Amino acid sequence: MMLFNVIIVWLWRQWMEHLTALQELQKENVINNIYINDPFNKNIEHIYTSNIIQIHTITDITEYKIDFGIVSTPNILQADIVKILIENGIHILKEKPFFMDSITMNTMLSLAQERSVIIKCAQQREYNGMYSILEKYISQLWQIHLVNYDFTLNDKNNSWYWEQELGWWVFYGLTWHCLHFYIKFFWIPKRFIVKKVNSSSRPWKYNSDDSNFVTLEYQNGMIGSIYTSVVSPAKRESIEIHGSNGTLFLNRHDICVIISWVETIYPVSFSNGYKEQILDFIHLISSEKWTFIDKNSQAILSLIESSL
Repeated sequence: MMLFNVIIVWLWRQWMEHLTALQELQKENVINNIYINDPFNKNIEHIYTSNIIQIHTITDITEYKIDFGIVSTPNILQADIVKILIENGIHILKEKPFFMDSITMNTMLSLAQERSVIIKCAQQREYNGMYSILEKYISQLWQIHLVNYDFTLNDKNNSWYWEQELGWWVFYGLTWHCLHFYIKFFWIPKRFIVKKVNSSSRPWKYNSDDSNFVTLEYQNGMIGSIYTSVVSPAKRESIEIHGSNGTLFLNRHDICVIISWVETIYPVSFSNGYKEQILDFIHLISSEKWTFIDKNSQAILSLIESSL
């Protein structure tokens, strides 16, 4: 069985989850070496071993055999890193956003196609069990009329996430997650409205919004809404769906389903989805499906651009 070499570029957003998943796959003889390029994180020397190897400069990757990379950099640096990986024939699983604009996206995808490189946007909820539960019940609700997705955090850390040019924490993080759900299950709405709020409710100055209110209107009359925030008192995530034959309410702890006026409540548990996502990406690049296109991520970026 082929063992894969992977590089994590920058240890920022969700880096520990990616690294933990890769270490588990090392034990299962799926991953060989893990390379890490993070020139600014000085407190990680303890993680390096004989098969977790530091690469000081990203251009040094030419000296190693690397099959795919996980890109988790500030948004403004993503395109430069992606271009270097593509030029070295390295497949890419990158954190949100897919790209900051469609011009950059089309340029990178064209270059990737020339080099037979696959680029996929990380979307852990597609692999953590949440979507499989939704797929089981949505069809039983019949005609969907109303959908609401709430996703909130209480972020007390002053980091680059709060700078629009670097992180844009809410819009390109939490809201992106929610939009992926809508695109996957209901595709593109005919009308998309975003209200961005900067409440200035943290003791430091920041120039990005901290809460989003989104409305999605579909051709068949369905209405969707999204509320995301990083200044909420608590972390919560819930999806509520109303159809002509019932209602579904799903959160991180349980699901309530009402079908034909019969209510059922039972507990649920989810993985974080990182290991499953990496395994699926390995399967994708092993299948040599160079024509793969991340249509969902392209659709999300198109929606976001329409609101700017």
